[in-house]
Amino acid sequence: MAVPKQKQSHSRTAKRRAQHKMAAPVYNACPTCHEPRRPHRVCASCGSYKGSEVVAPHAHDQRQAAQPGRAPLPQAAYDQAALDHDHDR
Repeated sequence: MAVPKQKQSHSRTAKRRAQHKMAAPVYNACPTCHEPRRPHRVCASCGSYKGSEVVAPHAHDQRQAAQPGRAPLPQAAYDQAALDHDHDR
């Protein structure tokens, strides 16, 4: 088994670890609505991918309101839910 002959210095270790950083997320313009979106993902504003509409925009909100037996929540409930989190203040 290979064993290093000498201890690696703190400077050399720090130089190696300096490259272990996170990159900022890349955003491209959607070709249909020109809103910023992540590459290789469906556009959140228009629901298109590669020039064709894949998902209806805001389908999640429409699906929750369309469920039988459930009344849609009033806007005040969404505002209160946003204030419940300590880290958002």
